[in-house]
Amino acid sequence: MEAEIQQYLDLGLIRPSTSPWESPVLMIRKPDGSIRFCIDYRKLNDVTIKDRYPMPRVDDLLDVLGKSKYFSTMHVASGYWNVRMEEKSIEKTAFICKFGLYEWLVMPFGLCNAVPQFERLMEDVLRDQVWKSCLVYLDDVIVFSQDFATHISRLREVLSCLLAASFKLKMSKCKWGKTSVAFLGHIVTPAGILPNPEKVKSVLKIRPLRNVAEVRAFLGLAGYFRRFIKGFAAISRPLEKLKTAEVFQWTHECDEALNILKRKLVSPPILAYPDFDKPFFILVDACPVAVGAVLMQRQDNRDRVIAYTSQALDATQQKWIHKKDGISEIECYGIVRATKKFRPYIDRRPFTIYTDHSALVWLCKTGSHSSNGKLARWAVHLQSLDFTVVHRPGSQIGCADGLSRLPTEASLEPIQTSDSYRYDGQHEEWVLQDTVFIAATSLQPK
Repeated sequence: MEAEIQQYLDLGLIRPSTSPWESPVLMIRKPDGSIRFCIDYRKLNDVTIKDRYPMPRVDDLLDVLGKSKYFSTMHVASGYWNVRMEEKSIEKTAFICKFGLYEWLVMPFGLCNAVPQFERLMEDVLRDQVWKSCLVYLDDVIVFSQDFATHISRLREVLSCLLAASFKLKMSKCKWGKTSVAFLGHIVTPAGILPNPEKVKSVLKIRPLRNVAEVRAFLGLAGYFRRFIKGFAAISRPLEKLKTAEVFQWTHECDEALNILKRKLVSPPILAYPDFDKPFFILVDACPVAVGAVLMQRQDNRDRVIAYTSQALDATQQKWIHKKDGISEIECYGIVRATKKFRPYIDRRPFTIYTDHSALVWLCKTGSHSSNGKLARWAVHLQSLDFTVVHRPGSQIGCADGLSRLPTEASLEPIQTSDSYRYDGQHEEWVLQDTVFIAATSLQPK
């Protein structure tokens, strides 16, 4: 922590403070092993007047991209640190640790108004290009066009604006001159907007079931939506028989039933397009070996799936279960992962999380502090979102429960998309490479 604070001081991001305000510090370990410096601003957020600057609607953004053929996506590095704090607000960002009291000169992570403030800045920096040649959603920028020459021109204009604002790009997350790109949970192509296979792969990768417990878990997932599946009882009959069979034997009929139900679970009317005028809710569940979640909405007086997600726990994560708060750690990890995956749908709007683990209701309340460092850090990570945690019995969140308890393939074949251009001449490829070189040398963090 001392090295982190010294680095921030050297970079001019923070300064020593005499503020009457204070918020506690937590250090969060990221997946790559590095440390993220986080501050628990939940009490400050509770007394903050909310900024109502509108976030762009995902469906409006996708409509603009509909007829384009060329796409480049960029990711702004250290996004929030590009926003200078207003002098009178600096003292409110003060954080306390054993090395003293400090306050931020740039916008820190965790403030409830950070998202709208950053969106405002990005739209201001690119105000002459937004909605015309590029789109902005927080630190993600996409440049689009119908022909190559226009694409290069627009790309240079956007890069020039970012350079003039002293922004840097995270080059590893940038894509240049593509015919298809992932953007806000969708695949954007010249043929139209396609759903991102990430939304449904958690269901499609379910492999043949190995025992009665897995059969029950899958039927719990599928049965949750049985009113949408015509002939559900007949289709699922081979699987139902396995629940009472003296000898568990997976047959061709079982395999066929499994595959039919998987296809129906990722097709209309179960899988629906999001309606951003209606609230979202997330069903989350976990078991000792995996976590699963389903993003849903109430449409036409029925619960409809927007996206699925699940993940097997690695060897280290599976050891959590043997610790004192192991079950809470796994369940909370499921919530953190779900909110990351579904972020474009839930940012800047209230939503509800349903879990069968009642301890998480208390953990996510403002002012609650767990003595478990991992749980405390995750609670801080969730602080910028506007959500309520509600406890439900496991029987009422069967669709998420099934995702966390079913066997899945170790890997999937990637969706084949065209991600490069074939030009008649070499000149256009050189122009694209030259433009990207400008970005790589001028906009990459030192």
